[in-house]
Amino acid sequence: MKNYYITIMSIDPDDHYGREQGDDHQKYGLSIQANNKKDAEEKGAEKFNELHPGLPIFWLKAEED
Repeated sequence: MKNYYITIMSIDPDDHYGREQGDDHQKYGLSIQANNKKDAEEKGAEKFNELHPGLPIFWLKAEED
């Protein structure tokens, strides 16, 4: 198992001013242990959905830590 850092672009549900201006995007970061990059991306998306149910994932990037 290797350590990966996952960066996820989503929205900030509490950024009402940003939503009014048309940009309520927010980056989130997670640390994940996985066998490879693809596994890390899948685990990262799953973990994000557990932590922030209902928030969309616009893109996700996994980098070995």
